[in-house]
Amino acid sequence: MDDAPLIQWIADNESLAQACQQWQGVSYLGLDTEFIRTSTFYPIPGLIQAGHDSQIMLIDPQAITDWTPFCAVLENPDIIKVMHAAGEDLEVFQRLLGTLPDPVFDTQLAVSFLGTDHCLGYQRLVERFLGIELAKDETRSDWLARPLSDNQIRYAALDVYYLNQLYPILTAQLADKQRQDWHREDCDSMIRNARQEPDLHEAWRDAKLAWKLYPRQLAVLRDLCLFREKTARQLDVPRNKVIHAASLWPLARYQPDNLDKLKRIERMTPAILRVHGQAILAHIREALKVPETELPERLPAPLSRRAKPWVEAIRNYCLTESEALHIARELIPVKLLANTLVRQYLDTGEFTATPPLLNALGSWRQEKILDNLVVHLNNMRQQSEES
Repeated sequence: MDDAPLIQWIADNESLAQACQQWQGVSYLGLDTEFIRTSTFYPIPGLIQAGHDSQIMLIDPQAITDWTPFCAVLENPDIIKVMHAAGEDLEVFQRLLGTLPDPVFDTQLAVSFLGTDHCLGYQRLVERFLGIELAKDETRSDWLARPLSDNQIRYAALDVYYLNQLYPILTAQLADKQRQDWHREDCDSMIRNARQEPDLHEAWRDAKLAWKLYPRQLAVLRDLCLFREKTARQLDVPRNKVIHAASLWPLARYQPDNLDKLKRIERMTPAILRVHGQAILAHIREALKVPETELPERLPAPLSRRAKPWVEAIRNYCLTESEALHIARELIPVKLLANTLVRQYLDTGEFTATPPLLNALGSWRQEKILDNLVVHLNNMRQQSEES
């Protein structure tokens, strides 16, 4: 297979506008980004790669000031944007441009519907479907440096060049297996989720061991998590530079009221104490004043030993179904199904597909997995009650 993309460096608004004019007539566009994210909260874009067939444009985000034509391409519903493991790239576009590519064809997700590993890396994907071994030596390059080296330019261009070659192959194979609609549904869901701004007030619910805390302690956790999220964004630093994740639970549990006690908290570094120590103490004090009526409710504990047989039954059923459907097992959210269905059973005595679960799963998972799983579990329940 030919290994020679035609590369154009785009470093001014006029050249970008001309390229975008060419792309408005294509049916699909390979798309990728290179960025740095070592000491910041937000990714710093170093390069955007876009192209159709062998024509690859490397766009310098440090030089472009008018992104309007490019945003029009990203938002054009008639152009499929072909990407691989698009999650972090979507974050780059949202931060840089305030918009997202739509619709997207995610190649990593596509091979999951073809029975291949869910987390198949790009190099392995190219090797498996195109028989080409890609170099990995520029994976951790400094993409903010200028000028980029010849190796960096080639590496970046080939990422999109081979996406364009993979797209028709994967599209045909999805069609052969009648998985196109499933893949489209999941790609669309990924874009919808990327558009949603996270509710920073709910960040405390994801803290490790939060279920062990009482309402007053949860109020402290809630306040500290909100402070952590807002400050990390405002200062553009990783969350753990504000409060380390390992510090959240002991802070909420023990509620230190001075710096001497605070510095004994796990992972409370001198830098965090110096920059944020007084603010952390202030947030703890304020959270302790929250009225009883405004305290959060306790979170549910992990499923008990009594639930274990049902969790295993769900896990085994989902594994069997993924093998029967010839899809990656990770496409079926076993943990979500187990937590939702088993908790409902423990509360009501039966298994039912509730609207929140239906919305979370989407149509193909409901049809192929959930409906039959609920029947299967209720049959097991009835057999257990009769025996």
